[in-house]
Amino acid sequence: IVTLEDHVEYRLGDGEGVVTQLSAERPGQPLAARLEAANRLGCDLLIVDELSFGPDLEAVLRFAERGPLVIAVTRGLDTISVLERALSCGAEERRPDQRRRLASTLRAVINQRLVPTADESGQALALELLLCSQQVGANILEDRLDQIPLTMRNASRLGMVGLNTSLMRLLGEQRIEPRHAWHAAVEKDALVEGFRRAGVPFSPPRFAELQTVNAA
Repeated sequence: IVTLEDHVEYRLGDGEGVVTQLSAERPGQPLAARLEAANRLGCDLLIVDELSFGPDLEAVLRFAERGPLVIAVTRGLDTISVLERALSCGAEERRPDQRRRLASTLRAVINQRLVPTADESGQALALELLLCSQQVGANILEDRLDQIPLTMRNASRLGMVGLNTSLMRLLGEQRIEPRHAWHAAVEKDALVEGFRRAGVPFSPPRFAELQTVNAA
């Protein structure tokens, strides 16, 4: 196991596992250079924190195509926004090849959102899980990312979970409040419709109220 970190925050001591932690030797060191170091170590599992797009994504895709499992951390509102960013970087003429490579190497996308608990004692984890099934791979390959939410809903038996589904589950367990679920949601209208079907009383905040929350 090899981790690539700009700054190693917690250093594992000797005898604490088969993990090699590689940090940037100098600020701005290209990720590709550290990937070559990881390759020389013959790693089976690579963890990248944190992955930017463009040349870094290209380098990680090349590494994954060699066979090792790669777990990369990046930022995004939800699974779809991460895929959109990944597929929109680079030259236009290279995007079909980018879609093909991503569809063949991607295994899953996990989106984690922390939501304040109902008793305000901590935070609850809302988890969105996209598995790269044959249908999801086809959606990526054909540049039909807008179809992926429907694919996820139809493939819940495979373990896929949408963000709204996770939020509604936390709400049903009385771990979070509707207002916090609404602020965490990306597809807010769909969540409000879920509230209605579940008999949850809720009115979306007015614009002035929303400005106050954002300022806080």
